[in-house]
Amino acid sequence: MKRTIAIFSDIHGNYPALVSILSDIKKRGIKTTICLGDIVGIGPSPRECLDLIMASKVQMVIGNHELYMTKGQKIDHFKDRAKKRHEAWMRKQLSREHLRFIKSLPLQITKRINGHSFAFQHFLFNPDPKDPYPFDELNVLASSEIKDIVRNLDAEVTFVGHMHFPSKVITRHKKVIDVGTSGCVSGKRVPYTILTVTDNRVDIQKVFVDFDKKALRETLQKVKYPAKDDLVHSFFGIKI
Repeated sequence: MKRTIAIFSDIHGNYPALVSILSDIKKRGIKTTICLGDIVGIGPSPRECLDLIMASKVQMVIGNHELYMTKGQKIDHFKDRAKKRHEAWMRKQLSREHLRFIKSLPLQITKRINGHSFAFQHFLFNPDPKDPYPFDELNVLASSEIKDIVRNLDAEVTFVGHMHFPSKVITRHKKVIDVGTSGCVSGKRVPYTILTVTDNRVDIQKVFVDFDKKALRETLQKVKYPAKDDLVHSFFGIKI
């Protein structure tokens, strides 16, 4: 039996990128799609992106930017006033229905397929149960303990995002695969990942699709929000 899952993460309000990815997934006939969080934040279209995710029945785990919408920025010890204003603006864009959807999102999705186990989460979990921020620091992937952390994970393969750069940590029996960002790109193509599981094989493939960067630029020119200039140049490679 063959099962295929499309995976993407960190769209960050880039609606044209999300449209292109979901369209390509549909063309390929992939029935299961999982988003690893951070649909909102940074970009200009948090409401539109959430509407499309909800309408498309995409399975999704919660990311840190969704958590800010329900628990506030204080959980991540924000010190940057501009980022605080940006998060406050974003919350105002969302309806009660959006917030209910965000609150319903799990921290993790797990699947067992043909004897293989998979986990899908925004990032590796913070081991301190008293800390309200559930995700580990980004530098954990470069730490000396990372292989021990990976060996102790429950799933054979754990997919994460959050870091915006694709990476892998592989031990003898376990893997962590960071799929990178599918929204914060400087070029005209965006990536997502396809997991294919057959009886004896697990294949993981990254694919790239064109998206309407002109539409993103036009939206960025129209929508005013705090910290836009710095965020847009840093994360989308666009100068407004």
